[in-house]
Parts: sequence; C-alpha cells; structure tokens
Amino acid sequence: RDRPDPAVTEAALQERQKRDLETARAKHGKVDSALQRGLDRERRVKEASEALRMTSKKDPVPRSKERLAAPTRASEGARLSPEHLDDAERRRRTAAAHSSAVALTGRDLRLGGTRAVPTWCKNMDR
Repeated sequence: RDRPDPAVTEAALQERQKRDLETARAKHGKVDSALQRGLDRERRVKEASEALRMTSKKDPVPRSKERLAAPTRASEGARLSPEHLDDAERRRRTAAAHSSAVALTGRDLRLGGTRAVPTWCKNMDR
C-alpha cells in the first residue's frame, strides 16, 4: 500500500507539476489583468466626473421648473384652442343620441371602410 504506483514515473510527475505551474501562472495573469482593467476604468470614471464638475462650475445650467414644464413646439401645434373646445362641447350637447351611426362591429368597418365619427366631434379641425 505504501508503494508508489509503478505506472506514474518521476518524469510524469515532473511534467504534471510543470503543467500545473503554467496553468496557475496563466490564471494569475488573467486575474491581474482583470484587476488592472477595473482600476483603469475607475480612474477614467473619476477623471470624467472631475472634468464634468469643473465645466459645470464654469458654465452652470440654470435649473428652472418653468423650462422643464414648458410645452414643446409639437405639443403647442396639437393643442386645441378654447374656441374649438367650446364648439365641440356645444355640438356634443345639442346632438341627438341617434343622429349618426357609430361603427362598432367588424362588419360595419368592412362595409363602411372606417369608423364613423361621432357628431359632436365631426368637422373638428385643429
């Protein structure tokens, strides 16, 4: 039992040891390079934040809730004027309940093409 395995020679053991050392060195090199990449990234982020802080001190952007809540050109163009809203409300109030058919089924859409527009919002131009 105490005898070494005759199939494993001294040369084979030395070869295994050499291979294991090379594997450990390669792994250690990968770990070191990953650590170095992390440190480099930290340094770049710190430099970028420092540069950003310096530019914001030189040229601060005014913070204003009015500027944040101001409408865009697109929303201004889509906004309905009070007159249009009043006209639509008047048409809605004065329209009879069954003055026009509003399509609700697929058959109606197939025959008519598109959904009918309710009377209270017909001719509603922006």
